[in-house]
Amino acid sequence: MRPVQFVIAPISEAQARQMLAWRYDPPYDLYNPDSRHLDEDLRYFLNPVTQMHCIVRREQTELDETTLPSTELIGGCSFGADARVPGADYSTPALDLGIGLRPDLTSHGIGPEVIEAMMAFARAKWGETHFRASIAAFNERSQRAFARSGFHITQHFKAEHNKMPFVVMEKQSGLQSGKVDLADQELDLADQTDLIDPD
Repeated sequence: MRPVQFVIAPISEAQARQMLAWRYDPPYDLYNPDSRHLDEDLRYFLNPVTQMHCIVRREQTELDETTLPSTELIGGCSFGADARVPGADYSTPALDLGIGLRPDLTSHGIGPEVIEAMMAFARAKWGETHFRASIAAFNERSQRAFARSGFHITQHFKAEHNKMPFVVMEKQSGLQSGKVDLADQELDLADQTDLIDPD
């Protein structure tokens, strides 16, 4: 089998535009961006405060280590306040994770491995070991992906803005290896042309 890595890296404008063009089928269409606010959403994605990153699947195509690997944009993720949903109790110190896979890659079983890569990235970059995710209660496949990564439900709540039911899932993680490259890696992802529901 060809070796595969999930790379977490800063998002480029080209990648942000790709993600904003993704569309999910019902009932996951609530994650679709509002086309009337794309410029605003683009600025939000590219704001460093948002801590939005891209998720790239990097595959070594040949045994020769000097051969450049092929890369594919598979999703986006965020760390911190962006991943929170007003209405939950976030008083316990933890790093909040937000993730959305490309629509055609949901339900393919890669969610847990991507989540592990996100946690490995956060441990290496910020020393974080306590992780948290806020997930719509109806989104059972996302909850299953986080559960397979060792998360468990610690809260049920309703979002302040629309009263939609959500759950909070948490994991206290020790130091362990993960398939990840840090954001300052020397990998040009800006020209790749090839969020919210990992599985």
